[in-house]
Amino acid sequence: MREWRKNNLEKARAIGRRHREKFPNEQREWYRNNRELAISLTKAWRKKNKEKVVLDAKRWAKENPEKYAESKARTIAKNPEKYRRLHAARQSRYRSNHPDRKARIDRARYARVRMAPGEYSESKWLQRVEYHGWKCFYCKVKLNKNTLTQDHAIPLIRGGSNHAANLLPACRSCNSKKKDLTVFEYLRRLAA
Repeated sequence: MREWRKNNLEKARAIGRRHREKFPNEQREWYRNNRELAISLTKAWRKKNKEKVVLDAKRWAKENPEKYAESKARTIAKNPEKYRRLHAARQSRYRSNHPDRKARIDRARYARVRMAPGEYSESKWLQRVEYHGWKCFYCKVKLNKNTLTQDHAIPLIRGGSNHAANLLPACRSCNSKKKDLTVFEYLRRLAA
């Protein structure tokens, strides 16, 4: 039967439509009398065919953007706290899975708060790191993605820019010790 239905989908749908027209209340009546069974069968089918359900939902949302937006807004309005928690959890997962992106966003935000002029791309920053040979500018220790930190030659708090030219690669230790000193002030302190 399933094979025939798969091969003759339009015929099967037409038969189903004719049956529903002939017995309009039969399906509703059965559902009313067997509500729990119907719900459990639907849940079981959705669990078994999860990929199909997700694809169908995505397709429907793409084909009906207005209806999807209305439906989503209604759902969120019914339970805003739940969706606030879900959104926060999704953000938290994203941040933990993409620590480099989170760090970049945090650095850009910090520069905006300080009203520092300029911005840079990740590729420009990595060019600077390559130029310095993946070594700390101050102590010359070898760096990797985990130990690399960005240091502003002239700190943002002291009016430095957020251009790539003002960035230096540093290890966590040197960057922490330097605090809000300029490069020259910190190098003098190291030499003393």
